[in-house]
Amino acid sequence: MSLIRSDSRLTPTLIEHYRSTGAWRNRTLGSYLDEAVAAHPDVIAATGYDVHGNRRGSMTYRELADLSDRLATGLMKCGIGPGDAISVMLPNWVEFAALMLAIARLGAIYSGIPAAYGQREASFMIRRVKSRVLIIPDRYRNRDYVELARQIWGEAPGLEHVVVLGDAPTDPGWLSFDKLAANLAAPLPAVQPDSLVHVGFTSGTTGEPKGVMNTHQTRSEEHTSELQSLAYLVCRLLLEK
Repeated sequence: MSLIRSDSRLTPTLIEHYRSTGAWRNRTLGSYLDEAVAAHPDVIAATGYDVHGNRRGSMTYRELADLSDRLATGLMKCGIGPGDAISVMLPNWVEFAALMLAIARLGAIYSGIPAAYGQREASFMIRRVKSRVLIIPDRYRNRDYVELARQIWGEAPGLEHVVVLGDAPTDPGWLSFDKLAANLAAPLPAVQPDSLVHVGFTSGTTGEPKGVMNTHQTRSEEHTSELQSLAYLVCRLLLEK
């Protein structure tokens, strides 16, 4: 089934142009991690900080790939597979990076919810993408996210699991991050580069937030453009010194 609406400006001709010019690469996001592991396994890939700016842990590319594969296996054991949506409501911790890659490697769809959002906004976004899993911290900035998730669950009938980074309730449907990651990595489904991998929401200043869909190819192009812009900025700063 095509993800492109009949009235979309993204026509088949334009899609073919992006592919033939190399703007859209025939690669999945997970393949970039595999490439980094092969080339630089022990180089630091991600570093997290707490709200006070203190370092909260780091992972090498090898460690990041290992954790993401174990998390993907854990999600698969929960019945999650290609095309299923997962909402992540976490601060910018290293676990966040591992989860995004796990979701991508599984062929599922990642949708982020800003950690500062409340029940109304989070519930809307979860219902909109029909998320089957919500991932939260137990507490952050003196906020009880477990209680928030209980409130959200009552408004999101399609939600089946809540994964907690920290202490998780023992009720059915709740699972700790550590337990999700306590799996031996298993073979994962084949993922296509043109499959949906991300739904991001606009701020909704003129109404309800709108979901913006990204495939592995479009997300890859965005990241490549960002890296090129960053490299250009660094070069300019060095030349101006």
